[in-house]
Amino acid sequence: MEKIKKISIPDTARVIVIADIHGELGLLKELLQKAKVHRDDLLLFIGDLCEKGPDSSGVVDYIMELSVKSPNVHVLEGNCDTLVEDLLDLNPDLKGYLNRREKSLFHEWMIKEGMTFSGDTEIEEMKNVLVNRFSKQIEWLSGLPTVIESERYLFVHAGIDSGEGWQETSRMEALTKKAFMNGSHHSGKQVIVGHWPVVNYPENGFSHAPLINHDKKIISIDGGCAVKSSGQLNALIIESGTYTSMYVDHLPNFEVQGDYMPHRQVGGITFPDYAIERLEVEEDFSRCRHKKTGRMLWVKNEYIEADGHNVKDDVPCTLLPVTNGERVQLVDGGCTGFDLVKKEGRVGWVPKGLLK
Repeated sequence: MEKIKKISIPDTARVIVIADIHGELGLLKELLQKAKVHRDDLLLFIGDLCEKGPDSSGVVDYIMELSVKSPNVHVLEGNCDTLVEDLLDLNPDLKGYLNRREKSLFHEWMIKEGMTFSGDTEIEEMKNVLVNRFSKQIEWLSGLPTVIESERYLFVHAGIDSGEGWQETSRMEALTKKAFMNGSHHSGKQVIVGHWPVVNYPENGFSHAPLINHDKKIISIDGGCAVKSSGQLNALIIESGTYTSMYVDHLPNFEVQGDYMPHRQVGGITFPDYAIERLEVEEDFSRCRHKKTGRMLWVKNEYIEADGHNVKDDVPCTLLPVTNGERVQLVDGGCTGFDLVKKEGRVGWVPKGLLK
């Protein structure tokens, strides 16, 4: 691996790590304000600044300016940030990608130049325009490191190889490795990653909060911002050897009126394993066997395809305990009998009539 940036993190430092912003500039600014970032704090952005959200160009400009102004701001690349290289290399696959995307850094840049992308747009024409106008951003994105290494930590977008020499990890693996938490590594350091939304890990109980595995020395922090309907933008905070986190999202807040203490399993069904076997149908939920794991889950009826063989999207199967006066975010209020809510990052169902 060629692009490894080494930094020193003092034991007394407060470190704030953010991953997978995906063009959500408003949420990023809100999160930084919520974290009360001080000029002495170390601020690390670990990839996927752009794509999928509404303001990729704004995020790139904002973080680029932060990194130029402060030596305490460090940024590494994610797989979405490497699209500028596809542009420079005239990758023919880029055209198909942009045809499939409604929101993209290149779409935004072209609009700023009075252009729109269509099936007739030539990549070479687009390159000539964008390289001329956005050369500073393209050069900055192209120069981002793949890994940031400190005395105790490795920060990388997706993961590293499990072998003894983590430095031999290919750049592609470091940027696109799936479900790194399910594997292992031998770096001897705490590895902090994004890329794979933590809600996709069954052991996280359909929570978007950072997932910490002390035994494996892996922390995964992608909250599914701009990707999941219940997703959030996480900040992992390292201070005095301890880990805390906070998040922001776009969901409306409500106060709980009353108590609800159910006794059903936690968990859910997430990408990419949507196949189920529907065994028993009740008024609001169906008892199903999840084909990937064999788990028996009660799935909300509205989230099951008509043929009963798949769910339509990510769906939590948790009945969420809440108490009077708690604050929750409403994810889906359109189902019968129950509302889908989020509390402290965890998503689940509560009976209708509890929110005010």
